[in-house]
Amino acid sequence: MKISRITYLALLGIGIAGCGGGSGGGEGSVSAPAPTETMFAAGEISGMAAISNPPVTTATNNCVATGLTGSFTILKLRELNPTLNATRIYFSSNLDGPEDIYSMSPDGSDVQRITTNADAWTPGVSQTGKLAYAAHQPNNTYQIVMSSVDGSNPVPLTSTSSHTYPTFNAAGDKIADLNPTLNVVEIIDVASKTVTPLPRPAGAGSCFSPCMSPDGKTIYFGWLVGQQSFVYSVSTAGGSGPALLTEMDGYYSYTLTPDGHELAGMNGDPGGVARLGIGSLSVFKTPLSISGFDGASFSPDGKKIVFAGGTANTVTTGFYVFDTVSGTAAPISSPTMKCVQPAWGPFTKDRTLIASGGGLLGTHACGVIQTQKAATTTSVIALDATTPSSVVMTAQTAQSGQFPNLVFSIDADNITKLAFANYTGWRGVRAIGTGTPVTSANGALVTINAGDGSVVSILPFTGTRGIESKPTVSAEGTTRVFRGNFLAAYDKDGKNLAPNGASTVKVDASGKITAE
Repeated sequence: MKISRITYLALLGIGIAGCGGGSGGGEGSVSAPAPTETMFAAGEISGMAAISNPPVTTATNNCVATGLTGSFTILKLRELNPTLNATRIYFSSNLDGPEDIYSMSPDGSDVQRITTNADAWTPGVSQTGKLAYAAHQPNNTYQIVMSSVDGSNPVPLTSTSSHTYPTFNAAGDKIADLNPTLNVVEIIDVASKTVTPLPRPAGAGSCFSPCMSPDGKTIYFGWLVGQQSFVYSVSTAGGSGPALLTEMDGYYSYTLTPDGHELAGMNGDPGGVARLGIGSLSVFKTPLSISGFDGASFSPDGKKIVFAGGTANTVTTGFYVFDTVSGTAAPISSPTMKCVQPAWGPFTKDRTLIASGGGLLGTHACGVIQTQKAATTTSVIALDATTPSSVVMTAQTAQSGQFPNLVFSIDADNITKLAFANYTGWRGVRAIGTGTPVTSANGALVTINAGDGSVVSILPFTGTRGIESKPTVSAEGTTRVFRGNFLAAYDKDGKNLAPNGASTVKVDASGKITAE
């Protein structure tokens, strides 16, 4: 779908007479009053922005990429058709030394570290896109910390005693957790950070695996007496004691479907899955050749269960996914990968890309590139600069269906941040800014796959605006050749393929990057 400049501005609700206020994105500039911020909605993108220049577009028969300059303080993406493949599984592991929180695709690929040296475990993910986990403290206790799903903006919710195994209600304003010190389940009010212990069963036993109902009114949890396990429910309003639902006969690692209709537990020896209907209290058991322990979580559609499993109930060998329809389980991670406590993230229809409190792509932007395939947004790039009015966005490729990729050139006095996200996982990847090898640049060349609209490469460069200093773009068959003073060469996953810089970078039709 090709969007004309005038149509796109009309969608944004910003008139052309309001343009100006800086360099003109390769289109010249118009003398006019500085634009004012206004709410806008364009397909799957919405937010608050003041657009300073006409949009710049480049397209093929499949995709259209649109570059905008101005001031973006809110930018949100609403996916019209989210898929299970685009969700993420969060887990704890010691892959890089101390135990930290990681995420991966549902097939076990694209493993990303979320926390750094946090000594963190037992993650929980809300349907509103928040992450909670237990972080170790110097006094040998654990506190619950809540953050964005990318690990940014961490906020401690508890300060005393120990708190582990957080799970959210659907609204994301309450968390159920386990307090091993007091041997009780608790309810945490996210806004006030109030922690309320709830009644536990009488007699000797141990609480485990708290799960909260979507409406936040009930917590289901396990009660272990010797080798016997039982399922109880307790009201989050307090008052009456917990109610016994059923005995689970050695099944642990409880998880609740997102709709709250079914609870499942895993058996370590022998392996198996037990599913409990909350309304009927009927139990359906499926034996497995794999032992399940150390955590389990339902998929957002309630049809699959990811669990940490192995060949014996004392050795974790990786993650497996159990299909509730076929009754079979298959591995999704390497047998040598130590990983526990999986939490399957929800279908995320609304994603905050830019917001003052933090988004996938930062807190503010002075330039945005959005790529669409038909009506679907497939990638978004956001950048900021010390002098926003200096940002110039230029399309380097003609509007034709012949090219394997599209190219934008971004010039500025000093780019201080550039980040992007692709539809394949909507994970924020930072290419320029704090915490990256490139903390600032005078510009960047952005390559976009013309078939699916995803970002293929980001090439930050340095130099003046003089024609002799600017990078060049040429074609050798279906390969794009970039020549210039490049500070790095980032691929679609954010991996820097030119840590020492490069003067020539080639990107072929398959997206393979060669830097010299």
